This record gives sequence, structure tokens and C-alpha cells, in this order.
Amino acid sequence: MGRLIFKKCAAAMAGFLLVGSSAFGAIEWTLNYEFSEATQPEGYLFAKLENVTGGVQLTLESHLAGSEFVGTNPQAQGGWLFNVASAFANGNLNVSEVTRSGSFLWDTTAAHFQQTPGNNEYRADGDGLYDFRFIFSNSGGATDRFGGSDRLVVLLSSSVPGLDETDFQLLSEDTGGKGPFYVAAHVQSIGPNGESGWITVPEPSTVIAGALLLLPFAASTVRFMRKNRTA
Repeated sequence: MGRLIFKKCAAAMAGFLLVGSSAFGAIEWTLNYEFSEATQPEGYLFAKLENVTGGVQLTLESHLAGSEFVGTNPQAQGGWLFNVASAFANGNLNVSEVTRSGSFLWDTTAAHFQQTPGNNEYRADGDGLYDFRFIFSNSGGATDRFGGSDRLVVLLSSSVPGLDETDFQLLSEDTGGKGPFYVAAHVQSIGPNGESGWITVPEPSTVIAGALLLLPFAASTVRFMRKNRTA
């Protein structure tokens, strides 16, 4: 039991360190926190931004479970939402596909990669406004949807010079009482009743609080292990 508590504390601290982490120059986000007071998905999503020749490479990975997929709701809200610095948010982003894994429907047309002049055009329920988004299919069954182990890698570039991975590490415009967050995604077909929810990266304050709550247990565990260790 003591070892388990110690591991949970370590995991909580590790979660804090990985929120928006930069590994070897890359920005990585694991979306596993449901923030709209809806249904928590069983799986999660992963995004990675890294500087490459010609722009910034963005990797989108699904680790969703069962029939879960990234979709839109009847109000056309949804997809996978990101922010970008204002210099690049006025329709100045170009997108090209690098590679993919999976049979999902997606291309670089405006139907699937959406940006409009100005910032803060796309709403995430319960949070706020984002600058551009990826739209995936709602219909056609599992083969057409972005879920399971699907993976998409794109190159983001701009005619405006200076685009960098850190230009995407910006918080949403807070209008919904939750957040703000760096990224958000709408997940559908959660659980046996086919519910939906919005997920993002855990808030640093939430992870820190959880880790701090576990610290006294971790300290007691260490003392117990030292006291009862065998020679």
C-alpha cells in the first residue's frame, strides 16, 4: 500500500512536469482532462509541435478507446482546436500533409482545416475561443473517423516570417468560466450511451494541488520503508 501511494505521488509530480513539456525542443501535450463537466473519455489524445525545415511540424495522435472519436456537435462546435500568435492568425497559416496512419477522412481543404481572419474564432464548450482547428468526419463509421490509433502529421508554415513552435503555446481567450487552455478537442461516442466531452491538458494548478496533497503520504511511506527495511 505504501509503495502504491508513493508511486501515485511521483506520477502526480511527473504529470505536472509534462504539462506543455518541451522535450528536445518539442512541445508535447497529452489531452486527458475533461473540462466541460460532461463525460470523461476512456482514452486520450496527444499533440506534438516541433520546429523543422520549412515551418512547424504538428503531430496529432489518437489514443482513444472503443468507438471514441474526435468530432463536432450539432452546433458545429468541435474538432481539435489550437491557438497561434496573432501575426499568423489572420488566415496566414498554410497546412500540408506529411504523413498519416489510419483510414480517417481528412484533407487540407477549408472543410477540414479551418482558420478565419482574426483571432478567437472557434469556441470550446465550457472554456473559450481558439484560432484554428482540425475538423474530422462525424459520419461513415469508424473507418472514416479520427479515433483508435489514428495519426496525422502536418507541416504548418506561413508567408509571414518567423513562425516557431512557441507561437502555438498560447492560451485560449477565456469566455466560458473554465480554462484558459492551450489546446482542446471534442470527443464523441464515449461510453455505452454515446456521450461526448471536451478534453485538454490538465491545468498546472490542478496537478500541483494533487501532488501536494500526496506529499505527506509519500514522506510517511519513505519513513516506513526505511524503518522496516531488512539488512
